Parts: sequence; structure tokens; C-alpha cells
Amino acid sequence: MRAVVLILILVCANPGTGLVWAASNEGVLLRAALQAYQKNDFGACVKDFTKLLRLQPQKGLYWFNLGNCFSMSGAYGNAVSSYEKVVQLRSPLAPAAKLYKAKALLKMNQTERARKLLAELQSQPLPPGLRADFALELYRQGMYAPAEAQVRQMPQPLDSTTQLLLGMILMKENKNSEAEKALKSAAAAADLSAADQISVRELVATLKASDISARPYGLFLDLAAGATTNVFLEGRSYAPVSSPLVRGEIGANYRLYQSPSFQQRVSYLFGYENATNAPELNTQNHSLQIPLVYKNQLFEFGLVPFIQAEIWNGTFAAQKTGALVRTATLGSVWGGGFDLEVYTQRGTNDTYSYLTGSSYSVRPFFSYGASLWTLQVYWLLGSDGTQDIVYSDGSRLPLQHSFQGPGLRGLWRPTLSSSLLAQLLYLERNYKNNALPEDKHRRDHELSASLKYVYGISQGWAVYMLAEYNPNNSTLGSDDVRDKNYENTNFLAGLGWDVF
Repeated sequence: MRAVVLILILVCANPGTGLVWAASNEGVLLRAALQAYQKNDFGACVKDFTKLLRLQPQKGLYWFNLGNCFSMSGAYGNAVSSYEKVVQLRSPLAPAAKLYKAKALLKMNQTERARKLLAELQSQPLPPGLRADFALELYRQGMYAPAEAQVRQMPQPLDSTTQLLLGMILMKENKNSEAEKALKSAAAAADLSAADQISVRELVATLKASDISARPYGLFLDLAAGATTNVFLEGRSYAPVSSPLVRGEIGANYRLYQSPSFQQRVSYLFGYENATNAPELNTQNHSLQIPLVYKNQLFEFGLVPFIQAEIWNGTFAAQKTGALVRTATLGSVWGGGFDLEVYTQRGTNDTYSYLTGSSYSVRPFFSYGASLWTLQVYWLLGSDGTQDIVYSDGSRLPLQHSFQGPGLRGLWRPTLSSSLLAQLLYLERNYKNNALPEDKHRRDHELSASLKYVYGISQGWAVYMLAEYNPNNSTLGSDDVRDKNYENTNFLAGLGWDVF
């Protein structure tokens, strides 16, 4: 509002506009009023403009700036009276006075009067410099269609700040594709402030999440290729060997029901992994899920019942049935909650009978987010009910165990189109069967670390690079045929596509 005072005074006092300079005393008071305003001395500003109005009581400019001084000092009732005087005088500043009168009324919690005044202004001509301010006030009052109309009437091309405002308005109108275009146009402008750049990234992330959530159906594809060393799977591990690695995933979902705070979908996921030099580790899984989510501004609860079939080297090896439960608080900075997964598993034939058992895991977490990044700290603990593997010589490899350990997740968005995701997890696994040769007791120390960089190349398309490191140290030493000491590394380049 301070800029309005300065600009209007300079324009109206310019001799080139055809106006005559005021008398010497008037000029001195005007300079004093401006200086007081610049110094935030609004009491002195009010006094000086009051004196000016004794000299020029019919001058709408002085009434308007007096209203601004009152408004800045918190005297909104006096500000309203001053703006009304501008309108009564039929000053060229009358449209601006009505807009600022509406703002003052809102400060006084007289919302209905303010909204009525804003509605009247929609049919009146406004100076180009006021349209963005007017559109912003309409946006704040939830009058999105009129706000968009005001922006559309502004000279093109729009400046970056107005493009940002347009994107925000279009988001509220659920015009998501247009909103994303406007926001990206704002982000591309060199004059957009650092704070607004952060706002744009957050809005685009919100837009994508809400767009996915709002669709009645969806389909995505993900394909990655790279290399792995020392491939391993559950009860088996292998000597270090480099191998090409291919991963693929496809998912589809359909929304069964949605209300403002509740949503239910049905989803199908297919995963595939193949380490070429170890064909026995060719794995597939088919998963049918029915996610139910309740969410409001402060809290989220999700329940995901699922059934999953696992196929190893072309053979149907195991079936899982269970559910994932998640609760979380949704704060602007701090958050927290927990994940709980419970499932029963059974091996489908004698070869894989050891896979039968019940398992659970719990993951309480706390998160902290600040504009472009989010950090989550958690603790993972649980129990794996997988049974022992019995070898032909009668020896056993214990697999049933409990586990616990700390974890860390991080997300950083360095640019509008890119993100960096990191995870680190340490687990200690204690195996329950102590009937091993030489009175051995199996205890494993496992580290899981990953780093993923994602770049969005266009709407729906993204490429990524993924690095994974998974070393495991076990009390089953290298001299044991059941050796579980390994260092697994994976490097992958992938392409993801949200089809619709």
C-alpha cells in the first residue's frame, strides 16, 4: 500500500498531466507527509494530510492517501470514511478507493459489506495497475471466477507474480493443466523472487498430488535397467558376480468412492526383476490392493488390504494376504505417525514350504519439512515368521527372526522439475533357531542405503537414476555353506510414465 501512495502522488503532481502545482505551503506539507509515511510514522502522516485537506478539502488524492495512512496505523474505521469521501467527490481514484475500502472492511471483520463492494467493482473500469491487486483480493475471498476474469483482462504477457497468482486461481477452479502451465511460466521468469520460486515448486507438487488423487482411474509404467553385484534372495546368497539387472513395474487403479475427506480405490500392481546371470532369481509379484484413505487438514488414516502372489523362476512360490495401516498428523512443518503391516504367507509347494508363516512390522516416524525439503526419522521393528530351510544333509538355515533398527528418509526439490530422494536403514536381525552346528547363533547386521534422482521431462514423463547399496554381515561366516555375508550394489537408469 505504501507504493500506492508514492505512485499516485507522483502521477497526480506531475506538471505533464495538466495539473497545477500547489502553493508553497502545500508542497512542504506534501513532502513531510511522504517522509512520515516512508518512516512508518503514520500518526504524523495523518496530521500532515489532515492539514493538506484544510487547504484542499475537495482533493480526492489527499483523502485517498489519508485513508492509506489510517489503514496502515490500524484505524480502519477512519480509513473507510476517508475512502468514502473519495467516492463522493467522484475522483478518478474512486475505483481504487472502493478496493481499499473493501480491504479495510475485511480487517474489521465486515466480510459481507466487503464482498458486496468487491462484486460491484467487477463491472467498473480499473486502472491496469490495480487489476492484479483486485484479483488477489477476489482470490482471498474465494471469488475465483471473477479473479480469473480480472487477470485475463490485464495486458499480456503477464509479469511473473501475476502468472503465479493466475496459477493459484486456476488450481482453485480445478483447471489443473492450465494451472501447471501458468505456474511453470512464472517459474521460468528471471524476475521471480526466491520466495516465490519456492512457492511455485510447492504448488506444482501439490497440484500433481491432487491431480492424481482426483482422477477416477490411473495407469503408470516404470522400467529400469542397469547392473547388480552379488544378487541374493531370501534364504539364498551367491558369490559376488556382476550381472545385468532389469526391473519393471506396472500399476492400475480405479476410484470406487470419494467424498471430501474419504476415498476408496482398487489397485493392481505388477513387479518384475531379473538378474540375467542368475536366472533362478527371476522374480515376479502380482498384488491386488483395496486402499481406503480418510484425510482432513490435520490427520490422515489409511487402510490397505492386499493379496499378493510371488513367482520365482517361473514357479508360483508363495502367497501373501495382509493389510497395511497408516496414521499420520499433517502439520505445516512437523508431522508424525506410524505404519503397521501385518500379513500371513504360505509356500505353495514342498520346495517353498519354508516360506509359510505370519509376519508384522511397525514403523513409527517423525518428519520435518521446510519449503524445498522434507526429512523423516523412523524406527523399524517387527518379526518375520518364515520357517527354517532344511538341507539334504539335515542341517538348517534359520530364517524366522525379529528385527529392529533406525532409518532416515530425505526429499529435496532443487528445481521445479527435479527431486532427490535418499534413504538409509540399519537393521539388526536376531534368528530364533539356535540348533546350528558348533552352537552357532545367527545374528545379521544389515544396512540398506539408496539415492534416487528424478527429473520430470514433460507432463506424465520422468527419468531417474538410482543407486542402492545393501551390505549384510552375519555370524554365519564365509566358511559356512549357508554364508549370508554379502555386499549387494545396484545401479539403474529408469523411465516412468503416468499414462493417465
